[in-house]
Amino acid sequence: MKKITLPDTVESVGNGAFGSCIFLEEISMPDSVTSLGRSAFENCPELKKVRLSKNLTAIEDTTFDNCDSLQEITVPGNVKKIGIKAFYECSGLIKAELENGIETIDEQAFNGCGKLYKVDIPDSVKTISDEAFLNCDELESVTIPASVTKIGKMAFGYRHIGDFNVYKFEGFEISGYTGSAAEKYAKDNGFNFKALDVKTDDTDTTDDETTSDETKDTDTTDSETESKETNEIIRGDANGDKDINVTDISVTAAHIKGIKALDEVQIKAADVSGDGVLTVTDIAMIASHIKGIKAL
Repeated sequence: MKKITLPDTVESVGNGAFGSCIFLEEISMPDSVTSLGRSAFENCPELKKVRLSKNLTAIEDTTFDNCDSLQEITVPGNVKKIGIKAFYECSGLIKAELENGIETIDEQAFNGCGKLYKVDIPDSVKTISDEAFLNCDELESVTIPASVTKIGKMAFGYRHIGDFNVYKFEGFEISGYTGSAAEKYAKDNGFNFKALDVKTDDTDTTDDETTSDETKDTDTTDSETESKETNEIIRGDANGDKDINVTDISVTAAHIKGIKALDEVQIKAADVSGDGVLTVTDIAMIASHIKGIKAL
């Protein structure tokens, strides 16, 4: 069976209902459907076209996991949550249209969507969880609205291969608002940040703001330097955010590879082996700490 059109008497699609239907190419849901179960279309490698009900309230975990041929999806605004691994490894997905109304994009929701080059985060979204858009190789930038108050680890701009190989996409750009979660995520991870609320139409104002910003930057830099020198160094906390996580592995790896050098304080923190040189041994020790195998 290649095409399925559900009748308008259907209100719910159960867990795994069409999972592993390897010849299914198209599914159309009437707006009578309000519930779509976990893994409902998981492992449907030929599924190319999906029409979701406008009255769905959630895309549950692993709903479209490993649907390699799916190229476009529109998630209706009535959906409040896109679940864990909802579109995991949809390697052919090019465009995801998320309508206003969605509030949560859960862990690894779009992980492995390597061809996804554009996604618009609606103003209704509040939470973007860990690794939500991990391994999205073609996604070079994203605009994050002020409504987003939480962005998880490696949500954007990273590729993760194996246990320890974490790569940051150089040149990745995040657009957002000053003081927002978007700006914090960009700065914490070393990504370019484009402020959407910066005035550019008044030359004099811009010049004044630039001078002010430069002064603030200088003061902030001096303050940060002083803080780094006086505060206690936390072993493994290479980026100095007082939390040991995969970001510390990433910045340490970037230093080792010569991509982006750490400063003296950061090197001391990353040198968990204490041999005075940053190597893969330090990365492995930090990873063991994060996984709870062996504390630093």
